[in-house]
Amino acid sequence: MLPGRKKTLFLIFILIVYYTPLLYSRLPKIILNYKTYTMEDEDYTGAYQARKNDIIALLSLQSDHKIAIFHLGGIAIECKLKAFLLTYHQIDNWNEKSRRTKDSMYKQEINNPNHSLLTAIKHMPKIYKKAKLNREFMEHLGRIINPLGTSSATYIDIRYYAEPERLESDWKKSFDYVYGWLDKNKETIL
Repeated sequence: MLPGRKKTLFLIFILIVYYTPLLYSRLPKIILNYKTYTMEDEDYTGAYQARKNDIIALLSLQSDHKIAIFHLGGIAIECKLKAFLLTYHQIDNWNEKSRRTKDSMYKQEINNPNHSLLTAIKHMPKIYKKAKLNREFMEHLGRIINPLGTSSATYIDIRYYAEPERLESDWKKSFDYVYGWLDKNKETIL
């Protein structure tokens, strides 16, 4: 384990490395002539595991990093769902037609759900059907989507917020529940 200050600096370094490509990818290409990312560059399963490890590291710190934890936790679930979505429809790239026969979305174009966790789930009808029947899963998913409360900003939007005064004590429980439920139901996507 790294001592407290070194650990904090290490985590700041991780966040800088993580956010820098996101910042540059949103600036006009004419200004930066920055690399365009393709599906080959995106590794949703690897990104999920990396963001999950980031959360574990941030949770182990003594200081408050709630916003970063909530934000990265939502991104981790988003990456897991995107990996599932591509596998579910047997496609390699977004905007390809689903190859999953006997599915209501067969031969329909599958678009990137971006940051919408619910859209990602809805685009996997068998998973969505199970999710709708599990009220507890939907409540926990709602806590991941809106970690500061149901009428608050999403896990993406909160990156611009200062640290909240109190930690949503059930957030980690919700993250673990959603992760566990998805893992338990992964056979549905095959």
